Amino acid sequence: MRTKRKARTHVYPMRINLQITEAQEDDTLILHLRGEMDVYTGCYLKEQVMSRLDSPEYAGLKLALDLREVEYLDACGLGVILGSLKRCRERERDFSVRSGNERVRWLFQRTGVDKIIPNSWAPAGAMQ
Repeated sequence: MRTKRKARTHVYPMRINLQITEAQEDDTLILHLRGEMDVYTGCYLKEQVMSRLDSPEYAGLKLALDLREVEYLDACGLGVILGSLKRCRERERDFSVRSGNERVRWLFQRTGVDKIIPNSWAPAGAMQ
């Protein structure tokens, strides 16, 4: 006999070490991230990205992640970034990333993510 499972809800630590603010420039929704993108904040970021992609309020907008103030990025954070790219492609929306942080840039180059995500290193005013 099968039992019904309860819906999963994520309980976040008292203090999430990732702040997300949003801005809109022309036809692009930019999520400015500040703090750490890791196993502890990955679910939170994923939920935030998905809620915006699924919201009629943001329909048709390109999505950009601004990582210039990300202090730490691990494999889970990379997975959320790549998952965001995948979800944008499924919805036929453009996706880009901007970063000035050398550690994040190094990780993108080392893992080949910089070749997967278009315009990954566009200059600070040229989010395309």
